[in-house]
Amino acid sequence: MISMTTRRGFEAMVSAAGGDPNALARGLKRETTGVGLRALAALALSAAVSAPERLIQVYDEAATGWRDEPIVATTVRPARSTAEPVSPAFWDAFWTLAEAPIHEGQDPTAFTGRVAWLAGLLSPNLPGRVAACALAYPGVRDAAAAGEPARFDRKDLEACPANSLGAAFLAAATAQGGSLELLDRDALGLAHLPAPLDYVNVRILQCHELWRIVGGYEQTELHRMALSAFQMGQFGHHYSSLLLGVAFAVLALERSEDTIMVLDTIFSGWAHGRQSPPLLGVPWETLWHLPVETVRAQLGVKTYASRWPADSFLRRFSQAA
Repeated sequence: MISMTTRRGFEAMVSAAGGDPNALARGLKRETTGVGLRALAALALSAAVSAPERLIQVYDEAATGWRDEPIVATTVRPARSTAEPVSPAFWDAFWTLAEAPIHEGQDPTAFTGRVAWLAGLLSPNLPGRVAACALAYPGVRDAAAAGEPARFDRKDLEACPANSLGAAFLAAATAQGGSLELLDRDALGLAHLPAPLDYVNVRILQCHELWRIVGGYEQTELHRMALSAFQMGQFGHHYSSLLLGVAFAVLALERSEDTIMVLDTIFSGWAHGRQSPPLLGVPWETLWHLPVETVRAQLGVKTYASRWPADSFLRRFSQAA
């Protein structure tokens, strides 16, 4: 049980959003303290639920401090604005999630669904601010100007040679049920989102697996977390920032043994996204026939590297069971 004193203290930290992300990350690398973990987690969560304009600053500086090397990427500085208030309903739902033991309900799939519920409890002003922030990322404005992305043609993919990007993408889609997009874009009503989020969210549905393949991410929970950070670094994906902010906060409050691994994964994925060329507007249809390695070379994308085994989460959940 998380005490009421701890709850109110953490809520106040999120509201204040104080502290130096670089210094906090460097301090945590030297010594993992509860106060330091909560302070950095509060900054990450605040950027997701209240002040999206601070997202890049928080993660660039924290990743620099944690990795002992700067983020070499285009400077992105969205205009600052007053923080949105966080509702009591959000905090009630957050604390319910935070108190569910990992082995009793915070398996990765359940956790993702609960975070989606949290998103609906945020300020209605937040999507417009997130949209404005997205436009500040390299390549987003030009990609979104092309309008709603055309659907990929399955026949084109079926005609691709073995070992090509198109063949790898089709195989991944087939393994996940056969659809070329993660979810039905029409059923989700994405056209009603403020620009460029209408474009960005459709593009996520159709390109998520492509980014995973080209970026070198595996189909494991740990690498899905890293890929979320990659998307966040590429175009400020809000759901990714909320998912990672909540995950970081929960682990910090629990003082989980996974906290260091999660921090390393988030910051390495973020750096990979920020330092890779913009992939949002890539004309993938022109690259279907090429080997994945050739596509990486043409786009200038390096494969994701981590010191943690990709199946680390699976190993721990198996041991807990």
